[in-house]
Amino acid sequence: MLLGLLAACAPREYLTPRGLADIQRRDDKLEMIRVYPSATFITLYSRPLGENYDIERSQGAVIDTFQGRQIEVPTGRKRPGAILELDRSKGRLVLWVTFDTKCTERKCAYGFVQTEDALYRLFQVPTIDRYAEPFVYRKRISRRKRMKKSKVYSRSRSTPVYFTTRGITASIALEIKRQEVIEIDTIIVENEGVPGEVFVDPENQP
Repeated sequence: MLLGLLAACAPREYLTPRGLADIQRRDDKLEMIRVYPSATFITLYSRPLGENYDIERSQGAVIDTFQGRQIEVPTGRKRPGAILELDRSKGRLVLWVTFDTKCTERKCAYGFVQTEDALYRLFQVPTIDRYAEPFVYRKRISRRKRMKKSKVYSRSRSTPVYFTTRGITASIALEIKRQEVIEIDTIIVENEGVPGEVFVDPENQP
């Protein structure tokens, strides 16, 4: 009889250099493995469209109108990403990850660099033509959740990564799902028991 125990929902763990090496032994081109962000993050792109200055007629108020456009790109914690490319920045390994099936090139991918604590943290987000340098927010768009590049966990010569700047510092790291499958081959040995006449008391023998 074969017994297989498989977790219904695979637990997640941080991706580390040791874990990456283990994955590459099984999937050398990194085509099948999927990675996940440790928390939802939002990339916000802004673009000015023009300005207009006027006077409101009924009350004579000054009206300054500024027009613009924003693009929000949320990347959910449950969204799987594929590793497109491996690279190095200042001696540190960089994983270029896409979370969109339409993105198959590095220019639209997100860069996660290896930091001193052996994690791969977000350090580069893609840009959009004619839009300003994007802002990055952790979990939701708010002043407290805005992220900036910092070297909190890096040496001065290392690549800065995105961290929240208010309250407890937090970043976006890569995680993987890992399942344990236990297969036990059980052999049942049937036994009919020992009949009573098999054992004879020596003192009662003639």
